[in-house]
Formats: sequence, structure tokens, C-alpha cells
Amino acid sequence: MLSGLTLKKQGNTSSDITTLIKENAVYGLAAIGLLYTGKKAMYPLREVYKHYLRPRKDLVANYSGNWAVVTGASGGIGEQICMQLAKSGYNIVLVADKKSELLETAKKIKTEYGKETRVLPFNFNDLATEEGVDNLNRLLDTVTEDVSMLVNNVGITHNNHFEKHTPEVMNALVNINIRSQLFMSHYFIPKFQERFNGEQKRSAIVDIASMGAFGSNLYESVYVATKAFNRVLSVSQATEYGDMIDYLTVTPAFTATHLCPDLYMFTVTAESEAETIVNAIGYEKETIGHIKHKVYYHLRDKPITGPLISYINKSRKLQWIKERDQKQMVLAERQFRQDVVYVR
Repeated sequence: MLSGLTLKKQGNTSSDITTLIKENAVYGLAAIGLLYTGKKAMYPLREVYKHYLRPRKDLVANYSGNWAVVTGASGGIGEQICMQLAKSGYNIVLVADKKSELLETAKKIKTEYGKETRVLPFNFNDLATEEGVDNLNRLLDTVTEDVSMLVNNVGITHNNHFEKHTPEVMNALVNINIRSQLFMSHYFIPKFQERFNGEQKRSAIVDIASMGAFGSNLYESVYVATKAFNRVLSVSQATEYGDMIDYLTVTPAFTATHLCPDLYMFTVTAESEAETIVNAIGYEKETIGHIKHKVYYHLRDKPITGPLISYINKSRKLQWIKERDQKQMVLAERQFRQDVVYVR
């Protein structure tokens, strides 16, 4: 009799433990679900705060220096980054291939913000040779100011079927998009190490890649491959040198510049993109940039919105390529006629 009671009691205890485990498991899963849902719900609020409410850091004080070097500074995002940095108190060394356009940007900086500038004309396509690299290093040696920030922005793109990319175009994409980042960073990282080791001054490197680095862009396979290189090099160097240099890797989407026509969904202005980028320096290690681009990033792979956005942008890009090629044919025909007249 006692034996039977004991067995019954043990059975109830075992059942209670099993029930308790099940209940705790349910509570645990519910807690995880709540945390996940809360995190998802907080994401838009964090992005709104970062984009509209978070104050920009005092960059000059943060990096104990007021000179920045910006490549591709003659137009587009690069020019607007120069303006935003000048607004934050920086003097700017402007580097690009067209001196006249650099001088225009320098004039704007002086007029609007009263900051000093240095203009360094250089064609990054020349980096295909060791002589070109040596010429770049000698040009940078003329900058005697205490540079505390480097912005690797210069880049080109080409929209066309891969088989229509000429060797000249593909080499230019590699030289300007990849080699510029390689050799500009290779020059300044030792200098930034000296700043940190000598006077405990941190520096910053901003690398402009593209959202195409995460996947593919129609008719831009070579371009997005170079942008993937930009991103991987940047995040890898951030791991290696993050104790002394603040890296910001930027992967923006469509931005209206001379490289990107204002025809795609979620396109933003170069000015608003540059403002978002400069606002993120010192806070983040990697950013997509403008809040519209972040919305696009989250919609582009969804079952309904992804194909719809892709269809609209593809149609617009094909129409743009068709119109561009027609204009080029007309210009080529005019040039041919002029050449014929000249030969006669």
C-alpha cells in the first residue's frame, strides 16, 4: 500500500516537472518573440532618430585636425561631401582630374564657408602603371597640412551589356574605382598611424562603395564588382586599424549625379546623401546612407515590392540606355561627316 502511494506521488512529481518545463519553454519562446518584435519595431524609430534628430559630431575636435582630403571632389557626392565638411569647420584638399571643376568647388567652399582649399588635379586612370602611382604619391607629398580625414569617393560607372564593355572602359573602372582606394589609403594609413602613435590623435577614413556591393545591378556587372571590392577592403581595414582610425563604409543606392540619372525609384540628391554620410562619421562603421535608401534596401528583396521596383527601374534604365546610344550614334555620324569634309 505504501509502495503504491509512493509510486503515485512520484508520478505526479514527474508530471509536474514536465508541465513546468513546457510552461517555461513557452514563456521563454514568448520572451524571445517579444524581444525580436520589439527590436523590429524599434528599428524605424532608431533610423528616424539617426537621420533627423541625432546631432553631428564636432569632427574637428574629434580628430584634432581641420584638413580633409576628398577624391572625386569636382562634382556629385564628392563635391557635396566637401561642402558638408567645410560647414563642419574643415579645410579641404580636393583631388580629381578636371582642374577647372575643382577650382569651381574650391570657390564655393571659400564663398559659403570661408575655408581654405588645396586643388590637386590627378587622373586616377593613370594608376594602371607604377609611374602613375609614383606621380600620385609625389602629388600627395606636397600636402604639408595635418590631414585627419580621407574620403575615398572618386568613381565611374558604365551602363551596358557586359559584352559591350570595351577593354578601355573595364580598365578605367578598375583603375578609378579600385586602384584609387588602394593607393590613397596606402599613402595615408601610415600617416594616420603616426598621428595616433605620436600624439594619440584619431583619424577617419570614409570609403564610398555602393548598394550594388551586396548583390547585382542590371547592366553594371563590372561596376558593382568594383564596389564590392571597395566595401570589403574598407570593412577589412576597419578591423585591422579600428583602434586608431574611425572607418565609415558607405553603400548608397541611387543618387542623382552626372554618373546616375535621376530616373530610378528611391533616388536622392547628392546634397542630401552627403549630409547623411557626414552626419554618420564617428558614430557608425557602415551605413547605407539616406533613409530612403534604407527603405529601398529592405523592400528590394521582398516577394511583392522587389519584383515591382526591379521592373520599374529596369524599364527606365533600358529606355535611358536606348536614348543614350541613339545620341551617341548621332554624334558619331556628325563627327564622321566632319572628318569626311576635313579629308576632302
